[in-house]
Amino acid sequence: MQPIATVAAAFLIAVSASYAVAGTVDLPRYPATSPDGNVILFSWRGDLWKCPSTGGGALRLTSNPANEGRSAFSPDGASIVFDSDRDGGRNLFIMKSDGSDVRQLTFGDSAAILSGTGVDGTGRPVAYFESMRESDLYRAARPYMVPLAGGSVERACDAFGSHPIATRNGATVLFERGSSAWFRRGYQGPDQRDVWTFDRATGRFAQLTDWKGNDGWAFPAGEDIIYLSDRGNGKSINIWRKKFTAPATDPGTQLTSFDDDVREIAVSTDGRVAIFSNWDSLWRLDLATPGAQPIKIAIQAAEDESDRIRPRSVGRDVTEAQLSPDGKTMAMVAYGDVYVKGVEERTPFVRVTRTPARERDIAWMPDGTKLLFSSDSDGNDSIYEATVVQTRGEVRSAFKDKVNPKKEEPKAEPAAAPAAAPATEPVTAPAPAVVDPAAPAPVAATPVVEPAKTDEPKETNKVDDKKDDKKDEKKADKKDDKKDEGARWADAVKIEVKPFIALPALSERGPSPSPDGKKVAYRRDLNTLVIRDVATGEEKELRTGFDQSIDWRWSPDSRMLAIRQDDDNFNSDIWIQPADGSAPAVNISRHPDMDVNPRWSSDSKVLAFGSTRVGNDGDVYMVFLDKDLEGMQRFELDQYFKDAAEAAKKKAAERSPKKPESKKDDSKKDESKKDEAKKDEPKGDDSNKDDAKKDDAKKDKKDPPKPLDLDDAYMRLRRLTTMPGNELDLEISPAGDRVFFMGGTGEAAGLNSVAWSGGETKKLGAGGSIQHMSLAGDKLVVVGKGGASVVNLPAGDAKAIDLSDTVELDLAAQSNQKFLEMARTMGSVFYSPTMNGCDWPKLTTKWSALANNARTDEEFDYVANRFLGELNASHLGVRSPGSEGAGRLPVGRIGARTVFAEGGFRVEELLRDGPATKGQTPLAVGDVIVAVNGEVVKPGVSIEDVFRGTAGKETVVRVMRAPAPGEPRMELDAIVVPGSSGEIRELTYQDTLRRARETVTRLSNGRIGYLHIAAMDQASLDVYERDLYAQADGKDGLIIDVRNNGGGSTADRLLSSIMVQPHAYTVPRGADPAKKGHYPVDRLFIQRYSLPIDMLCNEKSFSNAEITAHAFKTLKRGTLVGTQTYGGVISTGSTSLIDGTTVRTPFRGWYLPDGTDMEQHGAMPDIVVPQTAEDESASRDTQLETAVADLLKRL
Repeated sequence: MQPIATVAAAFLIAVSASYAVAGTVDLPRYPATSPDGNVILFSWRGDLWKCPSTGGGALRLTSNPANEGRSAFSPDGASIVFDSDRDGGRNLFIMKSDGSDVRQLTFGDSAAILSGTGVDGTGRPVAYFESMRESDLYRAARPYMVPLAGGSVERACDAFGSHPIATRNGATVLFERGSSAWFRRGYQGPDQRDVWTFDRATGRFAQLTDWKGNDGWAFPAGEDIIYLSDRGNGKSINIWRKKFTAPATDPGTQLTSFDDDVREIAVSTDGRVAIFSNWDSLWRLDLATPGAQPIKIAIQAAEDESDRIRPRSVGRDVTEAQLSPDGKTMAMVAYGDVYVKGVEERTPFVRVTRTPARERDIAWMPDGTKLLFSSDSDGNDSIYEATVVQTRGEVRSAFKDKVNPKKEEPKAEPAAAPAAAPATEPVTAPAPAVVDPAAPAPVAATPVVEPAKTDEPKETNKVDDKKDDKKDEKKADKKDDKKDEGARWADAVKIEVKPFIALPALSERGPSPSPDGKKVAYRRDLNTLVIRDVATGEEKELRTGFDQSIDWRWSPDSRMLAIRQDDDNFNSDIWIQPADGSAPAVNISRHPDMDVNPRWSSDSKVLAFGSTRVGNDGDVYMVFLDKDLEGMQRFELDQYFKDAAEAAKKKAAERSPKKPESKKDDSKKDESKKDEAKKDEPKGDDSNKDDAKKDDAKKDKKDPPKPLDLDDAYMRLRRLTTMPGNELDLEISPAGDRVFFMGGTGEAAGLNSVAWSGGETKKLGAGGSIQHMSLAGDKLVVVGKGGASVVNLPAGDAKAIDLSDTVELDLAAQSNQKFLEMARTMGSVFYSPTMNGCDWPKLTTKWSALANNARTDEEFDYVANRFLGELNASHLGVRSPGSEGAGRLPVGRIGARTVFAEGGFRVEELLRDGPATKGQTPLAVGDVIVAVNGEVVKPGVSIEDVFRGTAGKETVVRVMRAPAPGEPRMELDAIVVPGSSGEIRELTYQDTLRRARETVTRLSNGRIGYLHIAAMDQASLDVYERDLYAQADGKDGLIIDVRNNGGGSTADRLLSSIMVQPHAYTVPRGADPAKKGHYPVDRLFIQRYSLPIDMLCNEKSFSNAEITAHAFKTLKRGTLVGTQTYGGVISTGSTSLIDGTTVRTPFRGWYLPDGTDMEQHGAMPDIVVPQTAEDESASRDTQLETAVADLLKRL
């Protein structure tokens, strides 16, 4: 083995020889250092690199599509351990220090996060990491280690904790307790991090730091520890140093004073050098020199083209689709760009936009001349319009006219004439192009110029009998020359884009033209409905409020809008209001449950919408807005719908852009009309002409439309569907006689329809998202599985509108767009109007510069989460879609705890009802697994490795078993069907509950029941109601445990069960009248419990579980026992960025009756009982024991 110094020297020579032209490494992360501190490792562009610790050229060690994260040199410096998601999850790998000979160390389904390398208590080289691989109920990681030579994973200690690392001799393990995210700046709650140690020889734990904020990332440095802490100003994370022997209250000495957080840190084995990341660079700190200042490390590295540009096929990225009014062209949004494509087979597409910006919300103007959409190309969402500049036909025509110009025939008698204006030269057609909406000003469209025409000289002194006829012909010619703009879209090759509505500092989204094309409705700043007059530009705010998802639908006559909007109780109703605001809106649904997606019939007399008012299922409802329809008999309604359908088709034909007829046909029609006029023209006396004009005027004057019957509409609603699930995505036929919707379960799932009378539904096609229906009602546009299709009605056959395009993504530009959209969205939805005291525009500008350095999804998430951490709030998070789990072989789990011994895996403990205990050949404690499916177990492998790919499959497991203690082992083959990680997690949870119930029964002598609520969701509430009977019936008291509950939304349903005020009791004949407090369960909304209760909570109780704990204490229902809850209570939603990245959007705060914000103010127990490392090691639940003792006092 080469000495470390020799290895480092060889590396320096290799770097200087291979380094060529390179750029600055602008986002290095997760630094590690060689044992002597001379060489550093870091992650950049998703791969691992190394360079001298003094800076210079970096050498790329890995080149893999996966993300390589944290890394560490082996104790001898010859190898590198790193964590990576290259197997579909995040596991540990090891390679030589030059990047060769990669092999896998761990094979778990739960992420393994590397913290470093070292030796264990025996001197064996190991890698230390944290993971949640044991399916514990307590929502925290445990510290683990795995031999560098390969083999079984072992606990570094039996307490929960993260970032384990051992002292140089392996005798002591440093680790963190608490798990508040490091990117959340300023958190000071019960789940904050502190540094602890575990002494392997004595088994004792010791707390080294005690701070209300975060301490962690500790490394040993001789007699000291080097650690990170935000204690300097309560927000910025910096480096601190303290003695191992100093009390926890002594923080030691602060070594750095950065305003921006010091992030990941690594310390050399000799404790002389620290390498850490800060903002966009790595830094070096000399720990051997007191008072030394950190030095920035300048690193250069050559990037591949794939680090900057990534090709992406967008054919299955379609998210929106709109069929043009004439039905010839489909507009689509795919991966944030707008496309148009003719619906005929094999017609080419045109990419309308070609920017890093995100375009969406496409909508056609009713005449088909313009396509509207929103775009954030100017830094804010604005509305743009696209028009056709040039078509294929025009290109060909211009080409032919220029290549083969028409020759003028000589005139027989040339006459002197004024010089004609020079003819305009036809334009040579360019390749298909677009105008970039991000450009400072719209690029002028290249006009297609017709060949110049010269009118014959006017004869001013000669009377021409046909003068008037020629004028008429010229007018007709001009009319005929008008292009069929709607039809031109299907043949377009060049499109112009320019702003339609772009107001500075305001957001404009969701353009929705009125059916007559005179007005456009849109959302301003997401929550205000604005009506804009297209001709004048005048605007009127029709409705405003806090609801940022307000939506609407124009009535077909353009007079009214049906609006869906949330009220202050977050209940959405359907409102109908005149578009001109001449009358207040009328609520036509009036129900405390959700009413959504209003849809009009063509004559505005029928309205359909979705509602969750029955059983929380989403069903289709309909109402006649004209009461006359209510009084019709069935045969009359059938005729009405038939007539309405014909009228709708006629109206659609009138509205649809028409193809101009030829001039020849028009001239014939004109002549025919003239002849008809001559025949009908009265001879002689014209005295009747004025009367005829008056009659025509009366005929043209339309009667005002009959007012809709809205006031009692909510009383006349009819439920059309009763299917399980949600049928909220819907459209109504123009006649109003049928509703088309997505919904159903099983074989009925997909596109369905139901008649106006309700009853049986008809399955039409596959699932997806309904976009809209054609004016004639013969086509339905659907987007599903990333593609658009047209469903022909009533048959239901679908025609896919294929899009095949590959775009080149500029990764820096995409990161910038994603970041700015995320920041803009958070700035408008975050529940605190002051952004928790942050200067959001300033922070956005600052962090966007760092986000521009991100190229991989994981790098973007890293920067984005740190940026959002400035808010110091819960329910925040950014997660790119990634490919985690792709191609992974799931590990089969047999439900056994094993150790490698006696040539195999010896079974130490079996999980009750686990896979290994089932069937006719169960395993037993003491068995030694020596082969799996014929593969002999070898030293250096792990149990996960040998059972990889066996989940759910019949597996032959060979074991060695001693029939009795001391007797020779015999060889047995057992058939086991390993379970998945999820199945084992559930079995482990049930085993944990069994142990807790046994403890409560033992300590209370059977008087107290116990139940745990896993989550605040309906499934857990159903289990709660079951257990309320199974575990509490006949008991004198009850313990409800909401520890480790991640939240949800069912707090009030739970509280209605335990907060009931008894108003009566019942005694049937034959029952004991002395027994009081009984009540028939069929009269109850939920099973109730009125006897004494204690509730358990802890720092892992989160969100809705905290609301439950707060309410339990506020309403004085019983004693709250445990530790303070996390302090993370904000209602959150989520939004998606252009590439599918999910951003959580906390929008609604929760407050106690006294005004206290539950965010950062967790529920404080009446009896505080910490959960200690010692208790965890001994599997003792002191909190539960305390609750039992307290409740017994009140029974």
